[in-house]
Amino acid sequence: MAATQAYGQSEATAYKEYVKSYMSGLRKFKNSRDSAFVAMMRGQWEDFQSTRGEKLMESPKPEKAPLVADAPSAKPLAEPSIKPSAPGKPDEAGRPKPSTPVQPKQPVGPKPQPRPRQVTVPEKPKQTKPAPAPESEPGQTTEPGKRDEPSPKEVAPIEVGRGNFSFDFHGTTVRLPMGSDMKFRLASLSDKSVADAFESLCMRDYGRWVEAFRSVKESLALNDYFYMLLIGDAADAFYGKGSDESALFTMFVAAQSGMKVRVARIQERLALLYAASPAVYDVTYLELDGERYYIHNLKASGSVSLRTYRDMPAKGMKNVDLRLTAIPKLAVKGTRTAERSYGGINVVTSMNPSLMELYTLVPTTDYEVYRKAPLSERMESDVIPALRMAVDGKLEVEAVGIILSFVQRAFGYKTDHQQFGYERPFFPDENFYYPYNDCEDRSFLFESLVRRLVGLDVVVLSYPNHAATAVCFSGDVPGDAVVHKGKRYVVCDPTYIGAGIGRAMPDFRGVSPEINK
Repeated sequence: MAATQAYGQSEATAYKEYVKSYMSGLRKFKNSRDSAFVAMMRGQWEDFQSTRGEKLMESPKPEKAPLVADAPSAKPLAEPSIKPSAPGKPDEAGRPKPSTPVQPKQPVGPKPQPRPRQVTVPEKPKQTKPAPAPESEPGQTTEPGKRDEPSPKEVAPIEVGRGNFSFDFHGTTVRLPMGSDMKFRLASLSDKSVADAFESLCMRDYGRWVEAFRSVKESLALNDYFYMLLIGDAADAFYGKGSDESALFTMFVAAQSGMKVRVARIQERLALLYAASPAVYDVTYLELDGERYYIHNLKASGSVSLRTYRDMPAKGMKNVDLRLTAIPKLAVKGTRTAERSYGGINVVTSMNPSLMELYTLVPTTDYEVYRKAPLSERMESDVIPALRMAVDGKLEVEAVGIILSFVQRAFGYKTDHQQFGYERPFFPDENFYYPYNDCEDRSFLFESLVRRLVGLDVVVLSYPNHAATAVCFSGDVPGDAVVHKGKRYVVCDPTYIGAGIGRAMPDFRGVSPEINK
């Protein structure tokens, strides 16, 4: 018995020693990292000239979607019955806010004709057909709140996090432990004053702040960029919107979360800079030691003068990742209903305006981010089943032709510059939220639908001022095609209205596009 007690005491003693050693290691790591951060801030500040952001697409897109002249009954898409309102005032990044979404009235068109192909679409589980919409002309738009069938109900704003300080993050109430111990004021914007304030934050018990922010990040399924916005919104609410203290605190928490961020003085204000992955376009940046730091929320489109420190501890730090692996879980505060119809297919879905608002804040980035973004629950429950019923049991080529015709005809066409004033690729849901889309939006949507519904491999074809797609069919399909890694992909252009499978725009026949899988 005594031996058992002695063993238990030695085990408890060993565990306490382990915890003590572990905490000592954590403190040493924290102290060494904080020392590196403080040394960085107290390093030599220099004056730099930033570089104007690069364009994602240099050549202008066609202002109208081209139409196949000899296509049977091929008619141009009707203009929306309600014109979109003018773009709102520029946002904090200097970009015009998107116009209020309206749903275009779509034309009636012929049912797509199947092409003779012998491969069968893979079996999919049968879906329950949704309740029929009220009698109306095909393609007619129903304004929000005027449908008889149910739509997602508005729910009470959800709350995430714990603490005595609350703020709104795109419709969701967030609570964090932000108390008086976090308050600080910059004596000035001198290099020394900024470094002193940063060091004072390092001297405090900031671990619980960072852990609280990370917990909210996980609860809301935020990617790195949205996490940075979360920190910024909390700092704005706590220190004052757009204040220098807010910029420094955002940088501090983001840096302590492992992100490559820095602050710079621009026109006698502090601004946040971040390194991003993938690349960001149309945003002014500073290049230091081969790394681009993009200036967050800068109301300028060209080069600007700024002052910042050169050194940056890179060990254990990562770029801010813009890719989406999950849909942010934001409270639903009202919904907007959208309807898209063509060829006997009627899709009715609803969007969460809070999510759509958050998407507008994503800087223009590589197409990969939009192409590989997941679908929202509403897309999964409304859009996919409606289209699946149209293609189930069809031959492979026939199924792809139905999807191609739907994407060509069910959406109004306008370039991003016509609709927003700047280049802005869509995430999948946004095709149903805004009244128009353009070539890359249609291509990414078509790619996603074909992969999901037919199970075929699709590549995106990037031309200097156009984007299209090509599909790898199981059998031989005639028409324009490209070869990628030994496989033949047949051109399917969702923007060439009336063009069937294997028909490329005349301007791009013989042109070698960049192929993205």
